[in-house]
Amino acid sequence: MRWLGILWAALRGRLRKLRRAERRLLEEACGAGTEQFVLLTRSRVDVGQWLSRGRLWLAWADGSLLLFAAGKRPFVERLAASDLTESLYNPVTAELVLLPAAAARQRNVRLAPVEGWNLLKRIIRENREHA
Repeated sequence: MRWLGILWAALRGRLRKLRRAERRLLEEACGAGTEQFVLLTRSRVDVGQWLSRGRLWLAWADGSLLLFAAGKRPFVERLAASDLTESLYNPVTAELVLLPAAAARQRNVRLAPVEGWNLLKRIIRENREHA
């Protein structure tokens, strides 16, 4: 039965791998191999393309959240877990709301419910450990 879940994820495009430009952005932002996990979100951001917006990737590394997308104008934003103390997951819109990161350019990230709740738990756990 496990293979059905993998097949379903592949059909939905959730198993997409990082392209070379996205991998380079990730390595420049947090160093090679330091990320603990990388997720493809359902959000899109402006990366300087005419007709489409770039897919937003999310990575967790060294106690901070990294949002990035490759394109002509790459989007890279690093948010410390200590800046995300009031974050919440909205199940109606399927978005992780990053609060109170006032300086953040991307405050809402669309994620599947399981991914959103797991990331929120990780943010809360990180803040408790460093409090």
